[in-house]
Amino acid sequence: MSLLLQGCFVSLIFACFAQDNLDYEVSLANGLGSRLATTLWLQPAFCFYENWLRQSSNKYLIKRETASIHVEVMEEGNNATYTAVDTHSIPLCGILFPEPQDISEYGYQLGPDMLCKNNTCTVQLLPRKNYRVRYILYNEEGTAVAASSWSQPLQTRDVQDFRTINVGLEARSGGMVVITVLLSIAMFFLLIGLAIALIIKRP
Repeated sequence: MSLLLQGCFVSLIFACFAQDNLDYEVSLANGLGSRLATTLWLQPAFCFYENWLRQSSNKYLIKRETASIHVEVMEEGNNATYTAVDTHSIPLCGILFPEPQDISEYGYQLGPDMLCKNNTCTVQLLPRKNYRVRYILYNEEGTAVAASSWSQPLQTRDVQDFRTINVGLEARSGGMVVITVLLSIAMFFLLIGLAIALIIKRP
C-alpha cells in the first residue's frame, strides 16, 4: 500500500512539473528589416501565456509578473539547440497601439550571437541559413513550464560580395543615365565653343 502511495505521489509531482506543448505559431516581425544576414527579428509572444492558461491544469505553477519567455533555436540539418541572448517578460495579449516603425522597439532579437544550452559557448547566426525557432515559458524558479511548436524555417539573408556588384552603365538608374548623357553633350559643346573662340581671337 505504501509503495502505491509513493508511486502516486511521484506521478503527481511529475505531472505538476511536466512541460506543456502548445500549438503556437512563431513568426518574423512585420517589416522589411526583420530578416538580416546575421539577425532575425521575431514577433513577440503575444497571447502565448494566455493560451497556456487556458490549456494548463497547473496554473498555480507560474505568475505573469515573474514569468519569462526564452527563445530557443535549432539550425536546420543540425539537432543542436541554442538560446537567444535576451529573455523577455510576458507581453500583452495583442497590440493595443500601432506597431512602432522601428522593429527593435518591440521585436525579439535573435542573433548575431546565440548561447549554447549550458551557457559554455557562443555561436553565431550565419547568412543564408535556415533556422527553426520556438518560445519557452519559464517560471520564477527557472523551470520550463510550456513550449511552443517549432516554427517554419526562417532564413537569414545572403551577404552580397562587393566584387559582384555591377557598376557598369546597365546597373545605373534611368535618371543617372539621362544626367550622364546631358553632361557629356554639354561638355562637347563647351569644347567646341572654346575652339571657336580661340580661332576667332587669332590675328
